[in-house]
Amino acid sequence: MAEQDASQKPGLQKPGLPAPIERRVGASRLALFWERLWPALWPSLAVLGLFTLAGLSGFLSSLPLAAHWLLWCASFAAAGFLLWQRRTALYPPSREEALRRMEHISGLSHRPLSAFNDEAAEGTGEAALWAAHRAWIAEKVVKARVGLPRASLAAADPYALRAALVTALLVFTVILGPETGERLARTYWPGLGMPDTATSVDAWVNPPAYTGRPPLFLAGAKGAPKGKTEFEIPEGSVLTLRVHGPGPRPAYELAGASETAFKTLGENAYEAQVTLSEDTSLTLSRASNDLYSWDFKIIPDDAPEIAFDGPLEDTLRKALRLGYEASDDYGLKSVQARMALGPSVVLQERTLFQTAGSDPLFERAENAAEKEDASAQNNVLMPPPLVELPLPGLRPKKVSQEVFRDLTAHPWAGLPVELWLIAQDDAGQTGKSETRSLVLPARQFNEPLAAAIAEQRRRLALYPDSRMNIAGFLSAFSQDLERHGGDMTVFLGLRAAYWRLTKARHLADLDGVLDLLWDLALHIEDGDLSLAERDLRDAREKLAEALAEGASDEEIEAAMEALKSALARYLDALSEKMGNMAEQLPAMPQNPETQALERSDLEKMLEAIGDLARTGAREQAQDMLSQLGNILENLQTGDGQNQNAEAPSALSEALNEMGEMIGEQRELMDDTFGEAKKEEARPLDQQGRQGLSSNQQGSGQSGGSQSGSQQNGTQQGGARQGAQQGSGTGGYPDLRGRQQALRDKLRALMEELHNSGEEVPSALEHAERAMDQADDRLKQGRAERATGAQGQAIDQLRAGAQSMANQMLERMAGGMARSGNSGQGSGNANTDPLGRPTRSAGPDFGDDVQVPDEIDAERAREILNELRRRAAEMGRPQIELDYLERLLRRF
Repeated sequence: MAEQDASQKPGLQKPGLPAPIERRVGASRLALFWERLWPALWPSLAVLGLFTLAGLSGFLSSLPLAAHWLLWCASFAAAGFLLWQRRTALYPPSREEALRRMEHISGLSHRPLSAFNDEAAEGTGEAALWAAHRAWIAEKVVKARVGLPRASLAAADPYALRAALVTALLVFTVILGPETGERLARTYWPGLGMPDTATSVDAWVNPPAYTGRPPLFLAGAKGAPKGKTEFEIPEGSVLTLRVHGPGPRPAYELAGASETAFKTLGENAYEAQVTLSEDTSLTLSRASNDLYSWDFKIIPDDAPEIAFDGPLEDTLRKALRLGYEASDDYGLKSVQARMALGPSVVLQERTLFQTAGSDPLFERAENAAEKEDASAQNNVLMPPPLVELPLPGLRPKKVSQEVFRDLTAHPWAGLPVELWLIAQDDAGQTGKSETRSLVLPARQFNEPLAAAIAEQRRRLALYPDSRMNIAGFLSAFSQDLERHGGDMTVFLGLRAAYWRLTKARHLADLDGVLDLLWDLALHIEDGDLSLAERDLRDAREKLAEALAEGASDEEIEAAMEALKSALARYLDALSEKMGNMAEQLPAMPQNPETQALERSDLEKMLEAIGDLARTGAREQAQDMLSQLGNILENLQTGDGQNQNAEAPSALSEALNEMGEMIGEQRELMDDTFGEAKKEEARPLDQQGRQGLSSNQQGSGQSGGSQSGSQQNGTQQGGARQGAQQGSGTGGYPDLRGRQQALRDKLRALMEELHNSGEEVPSALEHAERAMDQADDRLKQGRAERATGAQGQAIDQLRAGAQSMANQMLERMAGGMARSGNSGQGSGNANTDPLGRPTRSAGPDFGDDVQVPDEIDAERAREILNELRRRAAEMGRPQIELDYLERLLRRF
């Protein structure tokens, strides 16, 4: 009862803090917990922060997986231990601690918040005094505040390392950007998670060079396709993989094959190359993680195809004409014609001429099973003919060619052989044609001694073990000096061959004997003519090879000079034999309407070939060289018949004049174009005033200009007409005079052709009308319209010149064709129903081949000079200069 009474006395009841203050006490407890938490967590967070920094920097990725796991465990163990040491700071603060924090922050003395809950003891004083004390406490409690939390890390981190750590983490986060998450995943989950972005992968596919395809980039390159995993690549392509960055050695796995490791290029750099020849899949991995995976579909490289184009024929000069068609999907590397003796040829002569006993020389040759020389194993001095057929340009995909090869020097000439064609591509694949049987063209010797030497030469090549018998024949030939006209060259050559045959101890000792005997036979038959003819063929083939292989200008120029020299020697020797003038070629068999071919025509043809090659038109040069070969191969030396006639002087002179006219017309068109540009640049009002003074005197400027516009269709045209008609003689008198002179020159040329009995091409009549039209437009002052008519005149002049050149070539080749057709029957049609040239009418002289003439060469030179002039003008736009530079690279 006493206690109850005491509690009921005024001023003695137990009070409580107001509700707002109680809420502040709760906030103070949270703030105090926060202030204690950071110092307790800082050591552990510092350890984990350093571990994170090592992962973001890529250091952990460079370590083996076991070391990475070890550091992971050590870091978390250290962080846990440090946190356990400071575990008391993790307990929630008490109410008293929260009150003291508030009193300290609020600056309240005498701990009013703590005293607010005090109770008065029994008998300690009057109630009035206690009430005054409570009033004072209540006044102080209202002033209590929580304040902001204060994480006092300075004591735990006196050197402020926390700032450096946080800054480093922020820097790496900014640098890595979206890759930060991937790097963190691999840092805290070693060996698992996402691929390591510290690994740099470059992957590309190099197709074979002969395909002409660019490299295909798969990864790493800027242009690599994103998200694409399936690719079509040519067969034989090489896949290159390069991996950079710290970490274990990468590996790749092919479908159906075991895992393959990379080779080391340097520190943290690896490379692997894979040749892909079939459809497959490839997976690139590192540290048990798949980085990339691709599927490759192989585009097969088909073998080349080749076939004969027409029958195998011999020309009038006994060269083998061989036409073929070949193709390959990526381009042809080489084409060959190979031969073997026909089954009807049996090498059994040794049984007829073999002397008693065996010959140790050739017995050793026959038993040389391991000897590398196949001709020695087969007991044959000269291998079968192997004809390398030229290709137009580098790696053509489709070819249709006609070539001539002189095989009369081969010992197989005159024997039945089997011939087939082989085409090869850069991948080493070959295609074979059908096999055809023929008798190789052989030279017919009119001199008995030359024919006898050629026969013994063939025996030696086919049956070298009969050499002693052959030496006896050669010795007999050399006994009678008068038989070979007292020529010491022949005598010494026969004796040299005799001694080499009798003294031979090895098959190699007979090298060169076959060539010596052949040169002797040619010398006896034709003197220097046959040797000159052989040199001419060789020089022509070397030039054709240089043009086809894209040789340098210096090499082509040297080949051209060699061909010119060989042609001059051949023509000199031919003229000497025929007993004619050195400037006149032996004529081809012709009817009375055909004409002979002059030496100067062939020389001009050679000059045109050289001009075309120098200006970069090498394909046209090849065509023209082929035409020259056709003419030379089908020349027929006379045999006492009167076959010479006048040269095609009318057409030849007309062609020369046409070339000059085309050049003059082109120059006139350029000048006309320049005048038109000047008129366009002239101010329009000035042109109107000039038109007014000449067309409508007394009228206003605007009216004169308008009237001119109505007369010509445009305002500029009317002004230009008025400006040019003021002289009273018509517009542009100088240009008109030059145009009229060209037209009169063309008319005179057409009349001259008509009077000489030549056919006047219709294109020349069209050119005349175009010149008249250009003159009329110049008279009207319409220079910009005159250039169009002048361009038409140039085109028609060139067409007419080409028609005249074709007439001349057809006339010359027609005589050869008629001569070659003797004994073969004659047909009226030169083509089959499909328009292809017939093969039964004799040799094909390439009449339908459009051969570049002198005009084409001149035009090519002018174009090249114009390109160079424009490229030198620095005022032109850069894009145009770049385009001109690319064009000039071809030349």
